[in-house]
Amino acid sequence: MTGDPVPSPAWADAPEWQRASAIEGVQKALDGETAEQLHESWCVFKENDGWIWGELKDADAKTHPCLIEYDSLPPEQRAKDHVFAAIVAALDDGERKA
Repeated sequence: MTGDPVPSPAWADAPEWQRASAIEGVQKALDGETAEQLHESWCVFKENDGWIWGELKDADAKTHPCLIEYDSLPPEQRAKDHVFAAIVAALDDGERKA
């Protein structure tokens, strides 16, 4: 558990910007980006969409506490990037074997 007070909605309920961010993250993971690179790419995606650092995750205000350098993230947030990359890799391996 990462303690996220505002977890992302289910895919079907997610706004288009959130789906686009996830799709871009999957593509970058498939391209072999490291967990740190994935975080950096996510930050660029968010910043290009007008998001800034803020103490609270707020989609209306476009603030997010994880818009910081990877090394400054709490361990559980860095772990999310590693888990994301591992899941994409595992699913990709499964696709190739099918």
